Formats: sequence, C-alpha cells, structure tokens
Amino acid sequence: MSEHLIATLLVFYFCVLFVAQFWASLNQLRRYGLIFLALLSFVLSCWYFWPLIVAECFPKWDDNKLGDKYGALSAIFTSLAFAGLIFTILLQQKQIRDVDKENFVRKFENAFFRLQDAYYKIIERTELNMVRHHYNTQKLEAFQSMSYAILGAVQVGPVAWDKVAVELVQRRWPGFFNRYEDKLAHYFRILYHIFKLIDTEEIDKEDKDFYARLIRAQLTSAELTLLFFNGFSDSGENFKDYVERFALLKHFPKDFVEYNQPLLDFYKACAYEDASLTAA
Repeated sequence: MSEHLIATLLVFYFCVLFVAQFWASLNQLRRYGLIFLALLSFVLSCWYFWPLIVAECFPKWDDNKLGDKYGALSAIFTSLAFAGLIFTILLQQKQIRDVDKENFVRKFENAFFRLQDAYYKIIERTELNMVRHHYNTQKLEAFQSMSYAILGAVQVGPVAWDKVAVELVQRRWPGFFNRYEDKLAHYFRILYHIFKLIDTEEIDKEDKDFYARLIRAQLTSAELTLLFFNGFSDSGENFKDYVERFALLKHFPKDFVEYNQPLLDFYKACAYEDASLTAA
C-alpha cells in the first residue's frame, strides 16, 4: 500500500511540475484560453457523469426522479457562474488598469521625446564666436571650447584644503556662466527637466533607469565637464541631486581635475557609479 502511495505521489508531483513549467511558458491570452477550456471540460464532465456518480453513491435512488439528481449539480453550476462573473469583473478591471498604464506611458514618452528633441536642437543651434582667435565654433565643438574655458579658469594646481578648492570654483563659475549664459542657460534647463520628468513620473524603476541611461549615453566629455562645474553654483544645486541620483558623471573625465580630489568629493560617490542610479 505504501509503495503504491509513494508512486502515486511521485506521479502527481511530476505532473504538477510539468503543468507549472508549461503554464509559465504561456502568455496571458493563452492562459485565459486554457482556463476557459478547463472549466468547460469540467462542466461537461460533471453533467455527463453526475447520474453515474449518484447511482454509484446512492444505489437506492429512484431513477424516475432523474431531475432531482441534478439539484446539487445545479447549485454547483450556479456557484461557478457567480465565480465566473467575479472573475470577469476582475479581468475587466485589470484590462482597464493596463489600458490606463499604457496611455500613461505613451503620454510620458511623448513628453520625454519632445524634450529630447529640444535638447538636440539646442546642440545644433549652439554657436560660439571666438573673437580673439577670429573663428566660430558650432554644435559640440562649441561645448568643447566652453569646457576648455572653464577648466582654464579653475586651473590653479593642487589645493591643500577642501574648502579652498570648492570656494574657488564657486567664485569663478558665476563669471564664466554669465559670459556664456545665452548658450548654457537654456541647455541646462532642458537637461534638468528631462531628468525631472524621469524622476517624478510614476513609471517602473527599470524604465526610469532605461531613459536616464539613454540621455546619459549622449552626453559628451565637454558636456559632462560643464555639468560637473554647474553643480557648484546655487542655480545648479537642484540639478546636482539628479546628477547624483542618475549617476550622470559615470563617464566624466576625472583626469581633468584628478589633482584636485576635493572637487570630486563635492559630489556623492553615487554620481560616478551606475549601481545606485534611481535607487539613490
């Protein structure tokens, strides 16, 4: 008896394991189809075998009262119908939530890609007139020239005290920014609002990471340099939070200021690491 029981349990275990793996491989629509077929098979089987079950369990039942045999079965079907109604309502609610989420994601993506397009246009329209050298730079070359300018403004060699290094940049950045305000102000605002949109919208964390990385991958070394020094100013304080949260300085060329560790320490370590990203 025990051997038969063990064999039965093993067969049942492997059947359940197979069904679980098969179920996991199906998409949602096919799962609902299988549920419907299983319920339909159960109902038809009950309807067909119920008289036999009653005759086997209750041999003294009067066969002339065939209709009474289906009294209990009708109660079961009524309960199943009510359960099916509840299931349908829940399914409809889930479909409504899915549609709402899809519409929300579509709305977010429209806003995101509009801001991204505005970012591209700012890069394309940026032009820097180098009067002293009698030539103009455009697009990313203009940002490269501005990054060299700010690096030249803060190049003073090693600084012994943290406070001195940070205060030096904080004193010199406003004058630099005022000089290039017509180029940088709109640029920083658009970039800030892109990451603000990613941070504040109620989308999945994986999606936040994806869109943040998408923008971060497009930032050049020159842009990262300007973004780095912008965080030292009062106007860049809010943006500094996003720089750290989305690890925007992961690809920042640290050798530009490697002799000046206090400047790097002005940002949290997560600003240079990808692991924390939106979890910070």
